[in-house]
Amino acid sequence: MLTTTAPFDTAIAADARNVTARIKINYTDAFLDPTITADSIGTNMIAEDDQLMITEDAQAIKTEGDNRASQTDQVVNGRIETTFKWFSLETGGNLLDGTFHLMPGTQALANFNEVGWWADVPADGSGNVGNSGVVVSFSARNVTSFQVTGDDILEEYPVDFTVEFYAGASLEGTETVIGNTLVNYSQDITLLEDITSAVLDITEWSTNNKVPKIIEFVTSVFETYTADTISNFTVTEQREISNNNSVPTGNIASNEADLSIMNFERRFDANNTASPLHGLVKPNNKVDIEIGVLTSSGGFEFVPVFTGWTGGWNVPENEITASVRARDFLEILRKSRIITSEVTVDDTFFDWFETVLQDAGLANTQYEIDTVLDGPIYVVPFGWFNNISHRDALQILAESCSAAVFVDRAGLIQVQSVEYFEINDLDSLLTYDRSEYMDKSNQPIYENIVNKINVTTQPLEKTTSVTVYQTLSSNKETAPANSVADYTITFRNKPVSDAVPTVDPVVSGVTVTDSDLFTWGGTVEVTNTNGADTDFQIKVVGSTYAVAGQKTITALDQDSINDNGEFSFNFKENDFLQNSQLAGKIANSLLKSFKDPERDLTVTFSPGGNPALENDDRISVVDLYTTKEYNLISQRINYDGGLNMVQKGRVTQTTIMLTEDDQNMITENDLFMVEE
Repeated sequence: MLTTTAPFDTAIAADARNVTARIKINYTDAFLDPTITADSIGTNMIAEDDQLMITEDAQAIKTEGDNRASQTDQVVNGRIETTFKWFSLETGGNLLDGTFHLMPGTQALANFNEVGWWADVPADGSGNVGNSGVVVSFSARNVTSFQVTGDDILEEYPVDFTVEFYAGASLEGTETVIGNTLVNYSQDITLLEDITSAVLDITEWSTNNKVPKIIEFVTSVFETYTADTISNFTVTEQREISNNNSVPTGNIASNEADLSIMNFERRFDANNTASPLHGLVKPNNKVDIEIGVLTSSGGFEFVPVFTGWTGGWNVPENEITASVRARDFLEILRKSRIITSEVTVDDTFFDWFETVLQDAGLANTQYEIDTVLDGPIYVVPFGWFNNISHRDALQILAESCSAAVFVDRAGLIQVQSVEYFEINDLDSLLTYDRSEYMDKSNQPIYENIVNKINVTTQPLEKTTSVTVYQTLSSNKETAPANSVADYTITFRNKPVSDAVPTVDPVVSGVTVTDSDLFTWGGTVEVTNTNGADTDFQIKVVGSTYAVAGQKTITALDQDSINDNGEFSFNFKENDFLQNSQLAGKIANSLLKSFKDPERDLTVTFSPGGNPALENDDRISVVDLYTTKEYNLISQRINYDGGLNMVQKGRVTQTTIMLTEDDQNMITENDLFMVEE
């Protein structure tokens, strides 16, 4: 549950309450804008007329203003918090006392640790800085604000600085800031049109003898819409997705929001060149939605309910609203792919989830992975991906270990094991009695009972020295005379590891000189030193993997079978699920909930509900006969001037029996014991 004040808790639970909402949209979100680039400026980049030398195509300027440890591209990545207190050779304050971290030693490490731009020359003893700063270039846009962020951990920031805005080579506006005291400074400005670059020039730094450090420098167009401009919105957040209440065999669930905003002054119209949003109402606008309640202190207190990015907008010319659907970051991961994959041995599911998320460019501060997934039964003997999207990779992993992948209110990607609710035996945070909800549905649905779950493992056996690719003699490749060329190959049976390509049969003057091969195939570089075109064949020898020794683990509830008949469910087979103990854990945990015909609760508030509740929170619901506890698995929040909510929860129970291939599997050392 989100942290709120006592006045908020009182006001949101009151019979008569004053609820409002606000939507913040960043129309120039740097995180998803591929046109934004950044570099540093130095004294050599100022022309005699004191105008910055911007090239006509507004590309980032290459200078020698960067410190060697600088990560200048990070000033436009949307992150405003430094990862660590970075150690450097600045005068004073740098100690090897455990509080400082060494700078990232590789680019891969730098990608996941926020360093930002560092100047190459420190401020003097009075904080004065020579010409030093950052230039950011982007596709032409209207600009109504800018943001400059220093180092939040060291609490260093620019005191005096200027920001110049250019349309091509033409200076369109200058903002001068004197005496700043904020690490994260932002300012609204008068609309500037068709801006292609912005220059931050620092003249005084907050800390003497330290180099300037900028974590973020962006020019944004963002607007905040309040109750008088919001027509309505509906937010749907989910921990899991299941069809017709079937067993969710591992889930990746995207949150989404449908919102409708009043199109006053026709500012959303595509052809309205006078609008500050001209050219910016398009996909990938960042959306933040909050719900607020008027408290006894006299002001509104807000809680976040959604963060995501827009799809395509709908702006009818004959209507007074503009509407759009936004989805969270998991939807964005559909658009990026894992290509450079290889077979990895004995990584845990924790390692695999982290590999996928970091390959997608996320920092370790942007996700949380259940540490249970790092345990011994979650080891994957052989794992790989074959040129798929990052979202599909997460889906495969989630299905393999029956995990839940979703985005929380803080925008963090959460990865939770099938054991999460069992291990985290949470206290009930709120109790709803019959006077507080409009409707409740927790009726038995016997056709959705699952009282026998079968999980089949896919243990793999490695075979070496296998011919995994061979060019047909009837379809030979041709190497041009005196050439070096790449040839793309795809393996029929995947995955492949330890791949070694050769020209086979041997052809004089034609050899393999390099290769870039993954589990699915790749490229082979062939050099022909002959003076004529030459035909040849490629042969690749490597290791292959095949399923051997499958086991089916079954969890069943005999009492439910006796009462209702047998309802069996076969867990989806998956190459990552190779461990029979993990198969038993999955079968065990799923059966605890899905053998119960009353497992799911739907409770409706109209009006009512508490938007501070999050998925995974536990609530208690009182009806005419009993009180039950549920873990929230989905919520729908609707605002149209008033607040309406629908919450769905799940009850967990524990009576099961485990068998292997329908034979009793319980031993003294077994991790899974019969619970009576």
